[in-house]
Amino acid sequence: MKRLSAAVAAVALLSACGSTVQVKATGVAGGAGDGLSAPGTSGTSQGGSPLASSSTGSSTGRSAPGSSGTGTSVSGPSGPGGATGGSVTGGGTTGAAIAGRGPESGRGFTKTTISLGVATANDYNTFVGSTGLKGVSYEGDTRVWFQAAVNQINAHGGLLGRKVVLVPHDFSTAQELSDTASANQAACVTWTQDHPVYAVLFAGFIVDDTLLKCLDKAQTPLIFPGAGLDYPLHYRQTYKQYPLFFNLAQMVGDDFDRVSIARLNARGFFTPWDTRNGKPAGATTPVRIGIVGFDDPDGAIQIASEKKQLAANHLPEPTVVQCPRSLQNKISCEQSTVLKFAAGGITHVFGADTTFMKNASSQGYRPRYWIAVQAALFAANVSADQMTGAMSENYVPFTDVDAAHYPGDPTPATTICKKLMKAAGQGSTDPNTLDLQMSVCDEFFFVQAAVAKVGYLGPGALRAGMEALGSSEQSALTWTTFLGPNQHTSVTGLRDIAYVADKGTFVYVSTKNYS
Repeated sequence: MKRLSAAVAAVALLSACGSTVQVKATGVAGGAGDGLSAPGTSGTSQGGSPLASSSTGSSTGRSAPGSSGTGTSVSGPSGPGGATGGSVTGGGTTGAAIAGRGPESGRGFTKTTISLGVATANDYNTFVGSTGLKGVSYEGDTRVWFQAAVNQINAHGGLLGRKVVLVPHDFSTAQELSDTASANQAACVTWTQDHPVYAVLFAGFIVDDTLLKCLDKAQTPLIFPGAGLDYPLHYRQTYKQYPLFFNLAQMVGDDFDRVSIARLNARGFFTPWDTRNGKPAGATTPVRIGIVGFDDPDGAIQIASEKKQLAANHLPEPTVVQCPRSLQNKISCEQSTVLKFAAGGITHVFGADTTFMKNASSQGYRPRYWIAVQAALFAANVSADQMTGAMSENYVPFTDVDAAHYPGDPTPATTICKKLMKAAGQGSTDPNTLDLQMSVCDEFFFVQAAVAKVGYLGPGALRAGMEALGSSEQSALTWTTFLGPNQHTSVTGLRDIAYVADKGTFVYVSTKNYS
């Protein structure tokens, strides 16, 4: 189950790997002064002051710096598909575990500390700088972002009175893209054997079966920030197979395909298209759909789902090409796919990346594209002749549209996270940076809320807490949220997005969340 997220999504998908990738830190050495030490080391907060030690604390977590710590409470819906709701305070009382409900110590936690695994990639900005892609690097120091969230939680009693200690594992961006299994196995060894953690919050660039199986064997939850960049998507069968896997600010693949393709159909996306001139064609021009997918089990699952939804909307059977994931092999595969699609009269294309589009432009082939992820970055990196007529469906404004067309903070949690980062000296207006920062806030504060919800630690406790959140915890990344026993992805609605030629970018064309 490969999955790349956040910033490297652009590197992989835009440059031809086709998945989405995540990198969350510039470097964490661990030890005194940063709070990112391995279990048992001292660890101090920014400025050299000790991290909050064991204390019961009052409710909170996500309150803005300088506030009383109670935050703002907003009523939410009772199930998927509703409006945004919930508390932005971190979910309630911290304090000591309820007597008799859980052990005082266990895997990844003691009476005074709790360890959480995070992934870093010191080489990320250097790596993406070599690609020539626009809008994929980030600003600031991601180690400080982590610490800002940790300090906020520890200042309010930690997790059930335990000080949060981070266990970092540094990935090589190049290795993760070329040898995912080995990179993820090494990370899992760090988090399950070398320094066992209570849960992993950020798990490297690609979540594959190697990582999921290894963490599942150790009964270590993975709480991941999909942030709308899961590609190819994870489907319900994956979450059923790996019940300790939660994907925040992400819609499950089954629902994403169902809602997106229905919305595209309702919006008139599947109408005749002139692929020579990149504009609407006459009514007699047949609509032919092409899908560029991956030649592995994940790719097959996604293609099957997309074909199912096309059929449900009475749309033509697509022509499918499955390409390898490895960068070089995928490039050659997509070059031949452009020729095949152009010769076959394919008018509408799913799953294309920038390599496909740049080759298509050189061939004078201008189909209509569905951009499934990071529409704004496609607009910044692909010529306008390829973008004309393109549509998208998504739910993360930081990556859906550029800064000039940002529709405003999705929830109060977004505003609070921005204030938290600004107070840590990391304020930014860069969309990619904000997307990563909001992911940090979501991960830590959803976990805080889940732990507070059940009031104890131990086997199964975090899963129970996450499933009990419902719509009570707001996301800093998107509008609607729901988690439950059968819902391990939190997003419940998406919005219509379209490329506007005179603006040269994508914009939201609806304010309604469709589910």
